[in-house]
Amino acid sequence: MPTRGIKVAANESVREPRILESNVTGRKCWNWSIRPLIALSCFIGVDLTQPSKFGQKWKTAFGFIGLVIHAVLTVNSVIIIHGQLYQMATIYFGEDGNHSRTFIWNMITDFINFEVGCLSTHWILFFVVRKKWPSLRKAFQSLIPLFDNELYDRLRRISFAGVAHVVLMVTCLFITATVSMVSTKTPFKIKFLTLSEVLLQFYPIFGIVLFKTVSYAASLSFQSITSKLNSEHLQACNLSNTDVFILKRYYVSACQTIDVINDCFGWLLLLVIPHLFVAKVNVTFYWFGNSNETTPIGGILLFIFHLVNLFVICIASDNIRFESDKLLKQLLRLELKSEINPCRKQVHELILHVALTSPRISALGFFYVGRKLIPTMIGTTLTYYFILRQFRSLEEKP
Repeated sequence: MPTRGIKVAANESVREPRILESNVTGRKCWNWSIRPLIALSCFIGVDLTQPSKFGQKWKTAFGFIGLVIHAVLTVNSVIIIHGQLYQMATIYFGEDGNHSRTFIWNMITDFINFEVGCLSTHWILFFVVRKKWPSLRKAFQSLIPLFDNELYDRLRRISFAGVAHVVLMVTCLFITATVSMVSTKTPFKIKFLTLSEVLLQFYPIFGIVLFKTVSYAASLSFQSITSKLNSEHLQACNLSNTDVFILKRYYVSACQTIDVINDCFGWLLLLVIPHLFVAKVNVTFYWFGNSNETTPIGGILLFIFHLVNLFVICIASDNIRFESDKLLKQLLRLELKSEINPCRKQVHELILHVALTSPRISALGFFYVGRKLIPTMIGTTLTYYFILRQFRSLEEKP
């Protein structure tokens, strides 16, 4: 939620108590902690670094060429696969699979969702996230007092885990798609385009991992504020008006960072989450509606793939709210202590600010992102699955 109601002068000189000062981070900083993901972004043509003027031109050109190639592959896939849906059904279900009209239309929906989701994510990463990344970097640099070496180390480990997540997911999808097509008689051109599109899933997965890492970093800032409230200095009730002002300034900076995250990743979330919903419905129908006795391993893997990605997005978003709630509870405990009467009013005002401006991740304001989406996804999946099953039953009637 935007923090328009809270205004704290950034340039106001206030002497910070020693207990609220962060450790000197030395060589470790925001850029250092997420460098693994930054390096990966350069490799896939979505450069998030701060290159020189000349370097920026050729890196932008490289990324734009990659985007054009992606678009050409997508258009070719649509042209070539149009009219060859039976061969594509063979890829998914084998030579003896169910090729009913319901399955074909379900596959068309899945194919459009797959292509549009992948290309649109690439487009958003290149034109939106890359453009707004400097603002996000600046927002996190304003949180330097809240981060120490330990937090930067944790964030760097998350970045390495994110790179491993991207590589592992794409590799598993590629191997599964390759194995599924080896035994089919599908034309080589279709196999090539299908495998190319599987590799291009790199972009949606990278976008999800990048969002997860940034959200985790934001949750660490609220966690750091809570840890300062738990410090011996404040627990001994040696709280002053200056301490309250500094805590408010930290909180405002953290909330402004959430606003920048929403601005940077709003389009991505608005696209990726419905994309995952539609994919879950289609995969469920492939899985339970296939007439073959054996369940395709590709369907199981896709089911797990979409489920994991959706959980990653929801959990990363909810962690921010959970850490903010912990901060609010700690402030309430602090207010109840009788020894802080001199600044009880200031603490109460800060509690109101935290309660009224609790940060939330949203998809451009259309909906909030969190674990509450999971029950919605389950209900939507079951609803459309039963609808598709009814259509299939009508087809089977003589």
